[in-house]
Amino acid sequence: SLSMSGMLATVVSIKPNAVRVWMERITQIDSQIVTQLFDRIPDGWIGEPAKNFAIELLEFNRQQIASICELILPLENVYRPHPDNSPEPPNDSPDPPSNPRIPPQPPTPPNSPDAANSPNYLNSIATIEKIASAYYKRAVLQGYDLDDLSGALANFNKAIELNPQFADAYYSRAVLKQTKLNDVSGALIDLSKAIELNPQFADAYHHRANLKQTRLRNVAGALVDYDRAIELNPQSIDAYCNRAILKQFRLNDVPGALADFNKAIELNPQDGNIYYNLANLKQTKLDDISGALADYDKAIELNPQYANAYYGRANLKQTKLDDISGSIIDFRAAATFYQQQDRLEDWEDTIDRIKKLEGTT
Repeated sequence: SLSMSGMLATVVSIKPNAVRVWMERITQIDSQIVTQLFDRIPDGWIGEPAKNFAIELLEFNRQQIASICELILPLENVYRPHPDNSPEPPNDSPDPPSNPRIPPQPPTPPNSPDAANSPNYLNSIATIEKIASAYYKRAVLQGYDLDDLSGALANFNKAIELNPQFADAYYSRAVLKQTKLNDVSGALIDLSKAIELNPQFADAYHHRANLKQTRLRNVAGALVDYDRAIELNPQSIDAYCNRAILKQFRLNDVPGALADFNKAIELNPQDGNIYYNLANLKQTKLDDISGALADYDKAIELNPQYANAYYGRANLKQTKLDDISGSIIDFRAAATFYQQQDRLEDWEDTIDRIKKLEGTT
């Protein structure tokens, strides 16, 4: 089968004038005209992401055809020497004209330094990047809004095929592979590629650290990546929290974990999850009962439906404060919210705790 350039070259060799007319018409079509045509489509027939993708794809095809024809069409006027099997001109042939026709220079090959700086080539590269971005956006929509995992993966692959330097596409494909497809090794490869393409990609370091901590049990590697993520983005609350968890549970670095949780709260004092994790640290590692109780209280104040915080505070009241009635109240609240959140196992465990406590009162 012929490539696009091969087909155009064939057409040019047969109908060069027709191709020139066709090319003139193509160059007169701009994105505004195409957009106006799509705007005439009735509402509900095509979604906004699909419309934008179609417009960018049509513009990409127009640019590609223009680029190829720009290289092919001038060849029709290039001087060609006699073929090897053609007879030599006789010696008595008339002298050449005093002003011979100077053959035009052939077009610059696409891989030459001059071609890389030509406006049309640069426009083509920019258009390819736009199309890659369109595939990327559609992949994100499919993967995280429509739960179309195969479609999302195919479109991430296409975006990367068009633009192999697309670090964001590698990163998002990695997240899809880890969280939706359970492809841990594939996710790790993509995250590393994203970092190779963009060494300042803080989120890629952070996500790779999470992957190493939770799925690969690579504690040292996770710590290095968390450190780098925070170095690149000192405002990353999640990076501080996840590094704190690594320090608490994997490295037994209680002062380091405490410092990271406190830094996260400094950055966002309205996040109940941080107070909940800090309360657990104070209760289990520091035996700071009053501090843990205050942090559980704060977590529930910020999120009155925080089932885990009610459960943690109930456990603290039962085991450390001997407050059985207060513990039962909190366990009941936790059970209510677990049930509302369809967390059946947590609900059953909490009900068992309540029954045992009620048997002691």
